Amino acid sequence: MAAAYAALVSLMNTVEQIQNHPQLSTSLDHFQIEILREKVYFFLDFIESYSSHVDDLERWIATAAHAAEDLFESHVVWRIRTHEKNSLDLQKVIVDMDLVREKVLKVKEERGVRYEQPTANSSRSVASNREAIMVGFGGYLDQLLDLLTGNQSSRQIISIVGMGGTDIFLEALSHLKELTGTIEMDNERDEYRLGEQLYKGLTGRRYLIVLDDVWSVEVWDKIRFYFPDNGNRSRLIFTTRLSDVAFYCGSCCVRVNLLDECECWDLFCVRVFGEEDCPLELEQIGREIAKMCRGLPLSITVIGGLLQKSAKTVEYWHNVLENIRAILSSGEGDQCLNVLYSSYSHLPAHLKPCFLYMGTFQEDREIPVSRITKLWVAEGFLKPKAARVLEEVAEDYLKDLIDRNLVLVGKYRKNGKVRSVCIHDLLRDLCISLADKEKFFSSARVWYRSEDSSVGYLSRKCKLRFFAYSPANFSEFNLTSSISFVWNLQTLIFQGRCGLVDAPAEIWEMS
Repeated sequence: MAAAYAALVSLMNTVEQIQNHPQLSTSLDHFQIEILREKVYFFLDFIESYSSHVDDLERWIATAAHAAEDLFESHVVWRIRTHEKNSLDLQKVIVDMDLVREKVLKVKEERGVRYEQPTANSSRSVASNREAIMVGFGGYLDQLLDLLTGNQSSRQIISIVGMGGTDIFLEALSHLKELTGTIEMDNERDEYRLGEQLYKGLTGRRYLIVLDDVWSVEVWDKIRFYFPDNGNRSRLIFTTRLSDVAFYCGSCCVRVNLLDECECWDLFCVRVFGEEDCPLELEQIGREIAKMCRGLPLSITVIGGLLQKSAKTVEYWHNVLENIRAILSSGEGDQCLNVLYSSYSHLPAHLKPCFLYMGTFQEDREIPVSRITKLWVAEGFLKPKAARVLEEVAEDYLKDLIDRNLVLVGKYRKNGKVRSVCIHDLLRDLCISLADKEKFFSSARVWYRSEDSSVGYLSRKCKLRFFAYSPANFSEFNLTSSISFVWNLQTLIFQGRCGLVDAPAEIWEMS
């Protein structure tokens, strides 16, 4: 529901800006504004609290929010141009939102929309042999074995954290019937009974248990007491994609990174040829295919599995190389997409628009953090926090995406802060696909132009919050007084070989 969430937050940001404007605020009926605010908060609570996806609901909510914001912005532009002081009537907007609210309540009742419960086995086994599992993970294996076989007699909790598709443990230890028996869990009481039986079954025994894909500290806090410390070197390992979960839950942490180019090639060969060598005529094209997987073991496994059972000819492999992204996004790559999609589906509502927005940046490029934060602020889908400017909120959200291994750090500053970031090609493709499905980019708040003639149209882009102009070169440029019509403009950038920019006095009147 990223598009619906973004539309609602953007609407409230626009309303707040008008309310805080010394001239424009007089046109608002504050009673109607409070009614509108109550409707928006109802929808935001629904989106943030519930996980069941109903396409019709998302579309209705997003459409109503966009229509309301368009009404506000059109009214503001009309007032600026005409200098008339008529009030804005929100009655139709409120009625339309009431209709959508009734649909939400009806659908919740009919379809049983419920709070999300994390699935226990969202990651699946994808490697077909032990060699494929261990390629590229020799160093991690040594580190893990040291932790497992150490002399500490107390129970040790070891976390393994990395991007979806990099977990070394591809099968969780799931068969505990000899300890727990079989219980149908219908409620919290049954969960407690199961936990109690697990605790009794493990008491006095030396055990090694692996939990795959732990998604929250709340889940860990709920089950941690069922694993007794028997003082006999028992070990508990869990994998996660969330750095904060790894450091909160584990006494020791192993961070798994993407594979380098050599490790990609080794895993590719094992997956395609087993113990045999790659034929010389396929080596060059094979290395290019492995490189295109961008270090993600899951991608290599999917593509390698396809090539292992297909014709081993240069012509066929060239075809795979040219269509590798399409393959990973199609039926052959369903497993890969499902693993990556689960990272998106577990995001809180406020981070989903930020993640989808990463699909707008060019692939294989590092993106400056300052640019991302400016654009997120300009798009209007950041919810304000007390005593924090929106740029700081944006930095917090970006750090959260990094900690969730959905965005990768490119470079650090000397002070330790992140200078630039990048996103894996497959995750970028996922952003684009989901954004298109949810109609996420339905309104233009940001405008980049490089043609000299385009700036003349700036005053007609009254909804803009961010404008960047990057011509090949110019010696002097004159902004006209009509720039004030772009009432909501927050960022104005002239970049490249720019000369003098002459701005009118009206620019100082823009809030």
